[in-house]
Amino acid sequence: MMKLAMQWRWSTAAIMVAAGIATLSSPSHAAPTRNACDVAKEYLRLTEMQQYDRIGDLWADDAVFYAPNGQTIRGRHAIGDFYSAFLKKITPVNRIGSLTFDRRARRCALEIETRVVRGPSGEWVPDAKGEFVGTVIDLFTVNRKGKITRMKVYLAPLPKD
Repeated sequence: MMKLAMQWRWSTAAIMVAAGIATLSSPSHAAPTRNACDVAKEYLRLTEMQQYDRIGDLWADDAVFYAPNGQTIRGRHAIGDFYSAFLKKITPVNRIGSLTFDRRARRCALEIETRVVRGPSGEWVPDAKGEFVGTVIDLFTVNRKGKITRMKVYLAPLPKD
């Protein structure tokens, strides 16, 4: 009786695999290697270490980046090139203001605080000697492999004084 039950289980499993109802290893149901907030923290760590050329490695090949200036950049290489060029110009000193994680949607909202000072014409500019101020909120979405598939950057209002 026990042998018959085992044969039935294996037969049922084989039929389900053959029919596409189940798989022997289900990568589509596997947990991501890194969650969205892990990736967001790595992104911030790379900026802190000024390893801007490595930021592109965090992105999926078909990723989309929505910049705060309205520009949309598509693809891991183009996004990496953008970050490498842009961050080298401003070399910000950042820290985490807050993190909010939505596990089901594989999203993380990262509020970034940046050291800034008032520039000569009154605008706020990054400066390592400045005060930390909330400057942007980045919304990261990652795939099951822990790569960024979409990121939107929202500028935070800076103090008027």
